[in-house]
Amino acid sequence: MKKIIIISILLILFISGISFGFSFTDVSSNDWFYEDVTELTNEGIINGFLDGTFRPDESVNIDQFIKLIVTSLGYDFENGAIYWARPFIDKAIDLNLIETDTFANYRSPISRGEMAKIIVNALDENFSNEMFEYSFYMKDYFLYEDEDVLKAFYLGIITGYPDGSFYPEKLATRAEASTMLMRMLREERRIDTDYLLEEEAYLTMLNKYYMNLKTYYLDIYSNISSYEAYNFDNGDVIYNDVSGDVDIYIWNDGDIFIGEMNDGKYGEQGYFIWEDTEYIGQLNNGLRNGEGVMIFSDAVYTGDFSDGDMTGVGMVNWNDEHLFVGNYVDGNVDGLGKEYYPNRDYYIGNFDQGSKNGIGIYTYNNGLTYYGTFNQEERDADDFTMYYNYSSGREFEEEIESILNSTISTGMSKNEKIKAIYDYLMLNVSYDYEGYDSDDISNESHSAYGALVNGVAVCDGYSDAVNVLLNRLGIQSDIVIGEADEEGHAWNYVKFEEGYYYVDVTWDDSDNGILGYDYFKKTLSEMNQDHVVEIIVE
Repeated sequence: MKKIIIISILLILFISGISFGFSFTDVSSNDWFYEDVTELTNEGIINGFLDGTFRPDESVNIDQFIKLIVTSLGYDFENGAIYWARPFIDKAIDLNLIETDTFANYRSPISRGEMAKIIVNALDENFSNEMFEYSFYMKDYFLYEDEDVLKAFYLGIITGYPDGSFYPEKLATRAEASTMLMRMLREERRIDTDYLLEEEAYLTMLNKYYMNLKTYYLDIYSNISSYEAYNFDNGDVIYNDVSGDVDIYIWNDGDIFIGEMNDGKYGEQGYFIWEDTEYIGQLNNGLRNGEGVMIFSDAVYTGDFSDGDMTGVGMVNWNDEHLFVGNYVDGNVDGLGKEYYPNRDYYIGNFDQGSKNGIGIYTYNNGLTYYGTFNQEERDADDFTMYYNYSSGREFEEEIESILNSTISTGMSKNEKIKAIYDYLMLNVSYDYEGYDSDDISNESHSAYGALVNGVAVCDGYSDAVNVLLNRLGIQSDIVIGEADEEGHAWNYVKFEEGYYYVDVTWDDSDNGILGYDYFKKTLSEMNQDHVVEIIVE
């Protein structure tokens, strides 16, 4: 593994620049890159220009950046006689930092994405699949799907712009190069880019603050007898704090408000107690606005409010240890969020009006992960991948590629491809009788991962495998949920050359090496003899 070392030799990034002390006329202590530029300059790694400027917004050429990286890895060369950067470029190719044909012109400016890729190659980290969770924190990842950029983001070397996008195609500036370099060289300078984890920590602190404030208000309420009471004709009562700024208002139906009131209007903060709900937090025009805590009978919401509704970033803690952190709109989960379940499964991805909808990652408590699309809470079985979250292996994708290469030949018709996949699964997957008999079926056996990687599955694992293999071949296949012999069951609805038919590889797999086709390419009336279709998951 290539090791990054900081060496005491002078590293020259910008060939046209010269050392000009340790301060620049165009770099202020308020600039986001000030600390990085100052430290790199003090160490002689980056230089300024003759006029005393650093020119932080100017671009960086590819050859200049390559020299910096190669030298920081401990290699020192004289500049080339014909082309000054040639020795550094050759070494970068030798170290697999770049390919021979990566760049057509090394004198052209380098982009942010290109810079990130070279840094990732220089670090030579063994990345776990956990990094894919970070794809949701980079707003434009799904536009480019550049894994090298994602790796740099995951490591905290790049953070993106304030709008959440990284813009890998934009040209990198001298200031950006300085910051990326410093984060590459020193782990303690890297940024935690787990946006939702930061939000969870902040909201946990916010919850503690408001719950302490609730205790303070309740202490005041416990001394209500010392307050001056005023009774309204409608039965409401207000208790004025003549010495302070906290009042108590009790409606005739038993609802309570504790907080500041002036001329019948609420102040900027207060505590409401209703029959089965409480709110403590910021107020505006009598409505919940700003930050606060809503306490329900079975859960607590902490976060943003707008005009009385939970809107903005929020966290919900249920009594059963169910936890959600993410975006709310008008009281519904909407946008990016992360949800932890009581059994320690968790989901991160997109929500729409309270339901998982769009691209998401669902991770089971043993680390097995589904990464794909959700449609109103249901996993879309057409196009997805699976892996173990804390492993670096991609066994699932490797197995799919191997299966398709070994079973599908050039010139095969659609029907022949379907049959080839069907035959492969019957010959290579066994039913998980052990799990079924003990009523302890593993997550793997319920998935295509179990069928294709482990070779063991139950019905939904078989049907999941049919779907993913056929869809990778461009053949439409959907999962059917229903009953067979009065038990819950799953099979497939596949588009053959002649139209749609049902297939049930689970019931045709005898686990004895003999191929069966009793449930292959069947019409609805034929399947209805012992199967009942409830829903087709498209």
